[in-house]
Amino acid sequence: MNYIIQFVLAFFIVFAITPAVRLLARRYSLVSKAGDDRWRKDPVPLLGGVSLWISFILLSAILTDLSFEIIVIMLASSGVFFLGFIDDVFGLNPQFKLVGQIIISSLLILSGIMIKIIPYPVLSIPLTIFWIVGITNAFNLLDNMDGLSAGIAFVASILIFIFSLKSGNHAVASLAIIISGSTLGFLKYNFNPASIFMGDCGSMFLGFLLSVLAILGTWHHATNLAGALLVPILVLGIPIFDTSFVTITRKMKGLPVQQGGKDHVSHRLVSLGFSEKKAVLFLYVFSFSIGMTTFYLIDKPLILCVMGIIIAIGLYILGLFLGEKDKFKGSYKEGERMVKKRSERAGITTLSKRRIMEILIDVVLITIAYFSAYLLRYDGVISESNMELFINSLPWIIMIKFLVFSYMGLYESVWRYIGIRDAINIVKATILSSLFIIAVILMVSRFKDYSRAVFVIDWLLTLILVGGIRLTLLTFREYLENYRKDGKRIVIIGAGDAGEMILREIRNNNSIDFKVIGFLDDNPRKHNVRIHGVKVLGNSEDLPRLSKEKKIDEALIAIPSAEEGSLLRITDLCRKAGVKYGMFPAMKKLFDEIRKGGHNSSDGDTTWRS
Repeated sequence: MNYIIQFVLAFFIVFAITPAVRLLARRYSLVSKAGDDRWRKDPVPLLGGVSLWISFILLSAILTDLSFEIIVIMLASSGVFFLGFIDDVFGLNPQFKLVGQIIISSLLILSGIMIKIIPYPVLSIPLTIFWIVGITNAFNLLDNMDGLSAGIAFVASILIFIFSLKSGNHAVASLAIIISGSTLGFLKYNFNPASIFMGDCGSMFLGFLLSVLAILGTWHHATNLAGALLVPILVLGIPIFDTSFVTITRKMKGLPVQQGGKDHVSHRLVSLGFSEKKAVLFLYVFSFSIGMTTFYLIDKPLILCVMGIIIAIGLYILGLFLGEKDKFKGSYKEGERMVKKRSERAGITTLSKRRIMEILIDVVLITIAYFSAYLLRYDGVISESNMELFINSLPWIIMIKFLVFSYMGLYESVWRYIGIRDAINIVKATILSSLFIIAVILMVSRFKDYSRAVFVIDWLLTLILVGGIRLTLLTFREYLENYRKDGKRIVIIGAGDAGEMILREIRNNNSIDFKVIGFLDDNPRKHNVRIHGVKVLGNSEDLPRLSKEKKIDEALIAIPSAEEGSLLRITDLCRKAGVKYGMFPAMKKLFDEIRKGGHNSSDGDTTWRS
């Protein structure tokens, strides 16, 4: 009951005083400034963090047992709040803010609050400072879209509350539920379209509090070092991922990390066609899903570590996909010249690094598959003898699988262009490598002490993990491209092989600024079917009507085998509809022209008309 009271009071305090804070911010012109690196162009009042701070300090002082630990957290978080407040009102040098955060974190450690699961202070003290400062700035960077930072803070505080409640840490549970009520009350004014921003005083305040509560509220319940370190990282996975993503992509382009920008994960989701609300809600759900998965597996540390690694690899692949959707270079004039100078060399280097990462990822996945096979075979408990078998055989497993994978050409394919032939090749490679492993173990030890079921499970898991990770980019593209809103709106006339080829090229080539609205085909059996998620809307006669309903800009005629009369009819329909059109040439005709000595580029079949 106490927790419900704390949550409700926190909600209503912030809900009640935020309009007054907003009014004061407007009166004293404390509003966000428009700029190329800002998402919102209109001025929005700042200092929403004031209401969050008042609610937290007031309720912590009245409704919690004021232990020394809670008083220290209140004082330290207030210090970070005022540091952000000064920055919002007067402006502070980023280096000065960083120094202030480090000093406050050090004072917190002097009071005894630190990562105690590591018994060596020479490691635990700098790790604690790095964690607190990192998460504090992660939430500051995450405050880049209406409702995002406050909403993720709400999700994270609920998760910390659940962990703390289960582990019996009632002091941390009280602080976490107060934060969750406060952030939910603030979301009424901060969710899209936001009428007030929390400012640095709010984002840094929340980030600092959650970084401290995450280590206090989760390590007591973890049963080993790996779990204790992994749980808070997964609970705060979205701000960590966003900060890492922005830092890496900007560093690769020679752009300043500390500068504001429109190249965050949320912005790239919007560039794919998500609305701002959908992008923010997607990240809420993603964050909560990771947190609840962690909570479910907290009593199974080995499985939690495996799942944590798989989540990290999945986020890496998501980062690769979002990194391809780069439309934000214009926001950083300072770094543009450096980007252009290094573009060719960077392209080669990036390809090489990506190949290395693919190989390293496979090392991890092969290890996870083999280890998980033991876990599944022996119901999650691996005896010392089986662990010794695992350790002795793992190098052979990795070596044989890599030899077979390399021979089968798995490291010559490009993940973004993976197709059915590549999938079949992966199946062949995993089967062949498993057969070789079984043959080697049979010759060496005649399967003494080894379980045959382990190797069957290992083959299946290797197929799922190695094949699945290569299909992840394709999955992201197929799912997220359906939300795309930008680019010229086109229809493809011809729902056959040529049309399908064009659709794939448009989706794979970032330089082609088209959004495919649908297909048209005169074969009635193809109507209402979908090709890569794109619907066949009707026949060519429907073009004039659809051009108005769907606001179509251009049409691409992809019927290489069509007779001249049919093409003339379709082009006439395009002209009547006022739609520009182009024709995809017949492949046979193109190859015949090449054999004869060259293709005439002025051929009408390859030119665009209006």
